Amino acid sequence: LPLPGCPFAATEYLRHLGDDYEAAVRQTGDDFHLVRSTVEYKAPIRFDEEIKVGFRVPRTGRSSLIFALGVAGKGETGMRAGYSSGISRESGPDPNSVRG
Repeated sequence: LPLPGCPFAATEYLRHLGDDYEAAVRQTGDDFHLVRSTVEYKAPIRFDEEIKVGFRVPRTGRSSLIFALGVAGKGETGMRAGYSSGISRESGPDPNSVRG
């Protein structure tokens, strides 16, 4: 999973929670923006290989949160790549709706 694919996973996670994130942005004008992203590859992920992606939100704050992904080959238990992304917005209420 290349770095550009990771934000799609975050979007799908938010969609999975059932919140209408786009409507909330229109209503409040508050939107998150990317502050930092890192990816660490431990082993190759081959072209067109089936993979599984684990996703979690290890930390939330009043104006930021961290997304973390782990990538493994289908049927494997060891992680081949890890990705973390810090996003931020103007300070406001705790974004409880993004906690999984």
